Amino acid sequence: CGSGLYQSAHVNFSSTIPAPLLQKLALDAVKAGGADRIAKVVDRLTSFVSLSPTMCSLHLPGMYKLMNMEGVTDQAMEQAMDRIADGILSVVATLRTLPVIRCPSGQASQMVAQKLHARLSKLLKDSPAQAAEMFNTAATSARPLLAILDRDMDLATMVAHTWTYQALCQDVLGLRLNRVIVPVDEGDGKPGQSKTFDVDMTDEFWAKHGAEPFQTVAEAVHESIQEFNVKRAELNEGGDDGLEGLSEGLAAAMNALPLMTEKKRSIDMHTNIATALLNEIKAREIDRHYEVEADFAAQTQAAALKELENLMDHPKGTVMDKARALAVFFLTQPDVKPGKLDPSVEKLRGLGGDDGALTHLKRLASLKKMQQGIPSAPPPTMVGQSASNML
Repeated sequence: CGSGLYQSAHVNFSSTIPAPLLQKLALDAVKAGGADRIAKVVDRLTSFVSLSPTMCSLHLPGMYKLMNMEGVTDQAMEQAMDRIADGILSVVATLRTLPVIRCPSGQASQMVAQKLHARLSKLLKDSPAQAAEMFNTAATSARPLLAILDRDMDLATMVAHTWTYQALCQDVLGLRLNRVIVPVDEGDGKPGQSKTFDVDMTDEFWAKHGAEPFQTVAEAVHESIQEFNVKRAELNEGGDDGLEGLSEGLAAAMNALPLMTEKKRSIDMHTNIATALLNEIKAREIDRHYEVEADFAAQTQAAALKELENLMDHPKGTVMDKARALAVFFLTQPDVKPGKLDPSVEKLRGLGGDDGALTHLKRLASLKKMQQGIPSAPPPTMVGQSASNML
């Protein structure tokens, strides 16, 4: 602005800009002599990544580790909470709805909820017209519930092995932001290469089978290949009834060509992905890890411990696979006596593994027991009991 290259400037921020930074922007613009050229400053509230019509991510990798690491400073924790609250605010604003916020008391989720509540209240108070348009506050009868929970509430799900197609792609092949890199065997003794595939809900196969067990997906891939081959054969057989039949067959083939091309691309992609998953499943016996871990919670402690020890002794499975099984056992059998896990821990160390995760889980369990002995705090103020009376 100060150099006069543009007649006007529109400044857009992806998230809410803090007041100190906004003041610094204003001061710097005045010093540069370009304040009169700034036409508008807008918070776009887009601090999240939309992966599908029904799922989004705040895209904050390492946040759980940061919030649970020893020695984390209050400032770092405060900044983390602010980033989470800004991200949720962006999601709420994009959905154009004003939720009823609920959270457990006395945990990090309550701090996030309070910060989100403060941001929404400020927006409603300072810019009621903008807020009414943004959140459609007239439709108060259809407000959704926003439950903010701590990840510690269900850690077992996060570390356990899985068996659904989409989750396996993330766990085994490193699916990230709807993109997966798959090793592909070229055959004929040629070295394997990697291919990158984009998978999202626009892919019919992915949308239909992403949440299904892997064996169901493998059958679906086979059926898709057979269906494609039948359709292709039907198109090739057209045109046996003279010139008129040839014209009709050619027209049908031309009309079906775009659809068949897309179908072939999707089949090839999911065939490569399923093959890569199957190779990893066989090499690591992921199916066995999944079945053993899924049974831990329903078994007696003695039976579950025996299954864990058998899994630790089994030659297949990576060190990380065995560390995860150990963590799942501890989370699903929280009353295990001290020393019972020592043989499994020693086996993990002997394989070159680190038992730091188990140490962290023991510390969390100890903290929860301490909290259970402390009288619970009064319930937090219901989100909505503010001056705006809108939340």
